[in-house]
Amino acid sequence: MFTKEALIDLLNELSGAQESIEKVSLWIQQYKDQAPVIAQSWKSFYFEASGEKKLTLLFLVNDVLQHTKRKGPHFVDAYGHILPKCLAECKDSDAKTQIERMLDIWESREVFHKHIISAMKYNLDAIGMEESHVKLTDLMDSLDLLKSQEKKSSEVLTKLSHRLDTTDFANAFNVTSRKEGDKYAADFDETAHFLDQYCSCLLKQTEARSDMIRKMNTTLFQMEKSEETIKCSDKEYKNQQASLVRTRKAITSRQMLIDEGMVNFGDDSPDREQIENLTSEEEDVDIEGMETVESSKNNKDNAAGYDDSHDPKR
Repeated sequence: MFTKEALIDLLNELSGAQESIEKVSLWIQQYKDQAPVIAQSWKSFYFEASGEKKLTLLFLVNDVLQHTKRKGPHFVDAYGHILPKCLAECKDSDAKTQIERMLDIWESREVFHKHIISAMKYNLDAIGMEESHVKLTDLMDSLDLLKSQEKKSSEVLTKLSHRLDTTDFANAFNVTSRKEGDKYAADFDETAHFLDQYCSCLLKQTEARSDMIRKMNTTLFQMEKSEETIKCSDKEYKNQQASLVRTRKAITSRQMLIDEGMVNFGDDSPDREQIENLTSEEEDVDIEGMETVESSKNNKDNAAGYDDSHDPKR
């Protein structure tokens, strides 16, 4: 039966030996329905691992993917979402060389979609991505450039579509004079020029798209880093808040015991003002003169107008 604890134990035992990788891989392959959970647990373990262990973990993923990609998209989809970010954590040049070779294999065997492979390769090269910053204006400029290239490509394609009939080789048989032949040749050359222009526009459009994707990936990475920082800060704040609430309750409880005369402090005890400052109470009662529990009780009774003449003990 699958459990996260069992998976973590196996990942801890994992070594770079092929036998060890295959053993863990076979265990993981049994639980394709748990692929998202496995991938997320693997990701958490990966970020805590050393550089050498990270490479071994990637080899494990490679083995799982190679043996399961034809049986369903479970693991491909699960790891496709997390691997680009994980590869941005790779800092070792020797490991990068091996990972690049692995990415080339994934690309040639179409393990992942091309845009995911591109994101992985970009992040693998982005050594200082966490220090890089993409401004919103940069993204807007890239988007404007992309729109401009798309518009130009569309205009050229429209011109080209109006002249496609001139490239029909059957029209050459309709030429009956030198003048018609020259016109046909000129039209053909002009259409070829538009076609060459359209190919150039497509190339620039592709480059603009790639630049846009790189900047969006960097921005996404920055946002995820910021989100993690905010979550850590929020968690720390909540822990401090909970600690303050517990302290307040303890002080309030202690103060109630004091007010009821159930506690007799010694000379080293805090004064009332210190306690009330902590609990934000506005009462102004001095307990420095409290000597015994009985005297405290008498003071409270007298303050309430208590008449002990009716006490049956008297």
